[in-house]
Amino acid sequence: MAFPDYTYDRYCDFEAGLPVAWAETDAGGNLDVQNAAAKYYGSYGMAYDGVNSPFIRTDFGVNPTSISLGFWMYTGVHTDWARNYVVYTDNSTLGAVPIRALWGDTEGGDAKFTLRNDTGTYSAAGVTVADATWYWVTIQATISGTAYLRVYNTSHAQVGAEISVAVNANNNFRYLNIIGPASSSAVVYYDDIVIDWTDATYPLLGWETAAGGTNVSKYKKYYDYRRSQ
Repeated sequence: MAFPDYTYDRYCDFEAGLPVAWAETDAGGNLDVQNAAAKYYGSYGMAYDGVNSPFIRTDFGVNPTSISLGFWMYTGVHTDWARNYVVYTDNSTLGAVPIRALWGDTEGGDAKFTLRNDTGTYSAAGVTVADATWYWVTIQATISGTAYLRVYNTSHAQVGAEISVAVNANNNFRYLNIIGPASSSAVVYYDDIVIDWTDATYPLLGWETAAGGTNVSKYKKYYDYRRSQ
């Protein structure tokens, strides 16, 4: 699949619930995958309250060695001394978790996005973000290489610096799981998850500065293009 400037392999915008190749695990009824209040673009997003650790998962159907993804997340009110999965990659054969992206904090301070690999190594730094705020989070990871993460705000400006962590050689990517942070004391929202393993473009649907200094949203190009089809 393609749209101006990028290709992508899978997306979930929650406009009609979960598309084919996505599944929901929600034993406690705490995950609302078509919630009008949770939208960033469109009419619906996903509301996540963290109780009983519900999640959505997509099976790529292939085992790529590199992936990239992006998603909108509306942060909740973080709890000190706790950080939990936001997304993680998984492998059905080995059962390992090559890369986890987390939101929260372990220092009794500001909430941050961080990365963690399967041996428990964290990115050397985190990206500090505000509570109750929308952010575009974009990640790229390559087996036997590196995982990178950037955060953008709704004004199309990058927040903080890019972070990274090594990705070990003992795995590959098969699933993506959207878990949500169980440490949040307020509902977290997600919208417009986009995945690319064919080209692993990064930063996926981020923003670039055009001639004259005008910020051009490639995410918005994608959104408008797909809605026009």
